[in-house]
Amino acid sequence: MFTIVIPLYNKGQSVKRSICSVLNQSFSNFEIVIVDDGSTDNSVEVVKSFKDDRIKIVRQANAGVSAARNHGIDIASGQFITFLDADDEYEPNHLETLRKLIDEYPGYNVYATSYKIREAGNEERPKIRNLVFKESHKDGEGVVKSYFHAAASMHMPVHICSLAIRREALGSIRFPVGVKAGEDLYMIARLMTENDMVFSFSYTYIYNFEETNRVMRTHEKVDEYFDNLLKLNCKDKYLRSYIALWHTRRAVYALRFNDTQTIFFHLWRSIRVKPLQTKIFKAMLNAMLNRK
Repeated sequence: MFTIVIPLYNKGQSVKRSICSVLNQSFSNFEIVIVDDGSTDNSVEVVKSFKDDRIKIVRQANAGVSAARNHGIDIASGQFITFLDADDEYEPNHLETLRKLIDEYPGYNVYATSYKIREAGNEERPKIRNLVFKESHKDGEGVVKSYFHAAASMHMPVHICSLAIRREALGSIRFPVGVKAGEDLYMIARLMTENDMVFSFSYTYIYNFEETNRVMRTHEKVDEYFDNLLKLNCKDKYLRSYIALWHTRRAVYALRFNDTQTIFFHLWRSIRVKPLQTKIFKAMLNAMLNRK
């Protein structure tokens, strides 16, 4: 029923834990497709140490996480595709929760649970706001009325790896190759421009957060991908607010590194997408002045 796609690159120290979290699922109808993206450590050897016919490993020259996930999508045989990063984990009931959603709300293409953020041994549950169901059979789950309304709030309501996507619904939709960060958020947004989401507030995915010091530069390809979503025939009126927030978040991130060029670039893009955001501009300007 499920294909779990795991992109793998030099995660020899963590991939065993990730695979075990799948093998320990209460629902067992799945295959695991692991796409090794040119690892140079012992990652492949760790994977091969598992003797389970449901695990398939394929190898490719290093091309990035998007290319690895796309490769996994292309060879998947499950009715639904899910993802798992090689340093994250599923709770034991993750696939079972998704299966119950599929049974309870048949005919949809995207199903999702919420997720936990684990950092330095501490766990945080995202503060999900503005998530309203237009159809619900029980408390805490249902068909989301407007994904972008919820996503344009404090925290993202879902993680790319907490989704299950009907394979046929993907069509030609793929992760953007060559994008170094933000490709997962774009993929979710692209799917949601033409699909409803069935969502459960159950926290069944664990995202192990690792801070990086890399600043996303001023004009990365992912920004163009997000802006191009406005050209699609999306009926969700909150899409524009979501893309404006994307640029605002990029500006806030750049503020941490005093990257003035990136800050002003994304503030300009944010206001261009959704005018009359003078409060945001003033708040960012004050924050910049206070850091000097």
